[in-house]
Amino acid sequence: MILQRLTASLRKQDWFTVLIETLIVVLGVFLGLQANNWNEARKDRIVERQTLDRLRVEVPALMASRARVLEFSTARKDALEGAAAKVFAADSPDPLTQFECLAITLSHIYTLPPDTSPMIEELVSTSRTATLGDARVRAALAEFLLARDDSRTVQRAVSIDIHQLSLEFPDLMKSVYQPASGGAPGSARTSCDLAGMRENGRFGNTLVSNQQRFLNYYDTGIVEVDARLGRLADALNIESPPKATP
Repeated sequence: MILQRLTASLRKQDWFTVLIETLIVVLGVFLGLQANNWNEARKDRIVERQTLDRLRVEVPALMASRARVLEFSTARKDALEGAAAKVFAADSPDPLTQFECLAITLSHIYTLPPDTSPMIEELVSTSRTATLGDARVRAALAEFLLARDDSRTVQRAVSIDIHQLSLEFPDLMKSVYQPASGGAPGSARTSCDLAGMRENGRFGNTLVSNQQRFLNYYDTGIVEVDARLGRLADALNIESPPKATP
């Protein structure tokens, strides 16, 4: 209808009417585009609010899962350091504790704790991490993802050419299996020959290598990622980090 009037006005050379009709067309197009932009912005705000709500649920759950791993890994680290100190202190009368012996047995294991959630994976896979409107959340999430990548790199590095001490030095570390009995499940127990460990230079060198690998895995693979995850929780206004449950 407007185009018909515009054509008729052009034929009559009614330039004032032509101007008015043109302005009406332009204004209509502008308002239509603006309404579409407003609608898209509204949808984006809804999606972002839903994203943040999901992160506020998933991040605490992820922190709780990592807290349980951190507790055991810290105990392993301390026991491994204590065991190494006793192996290299020939004049120490203290024997290895059962857990220190276990720490030596497990010193080649560098399994990373959980480091992702469905919402985080969705943001990464759709490349939407940089589009989050909250600058603090965006920056904290980027730092967490960077720390996570570093931890995975370190975990792969320390897992190259691993040394399973109980298999390489069977005379120094002997496992005993207790079969299931009376409804109790079977269990394995390892005994360590501390005197023999002190006399075996190759064992000592390999133990130190495993210990240093474990420290790298622990610091970069667990502690640093936990710290960045805590900053993400702060940015999301999660009031108190969850604590590990037994």
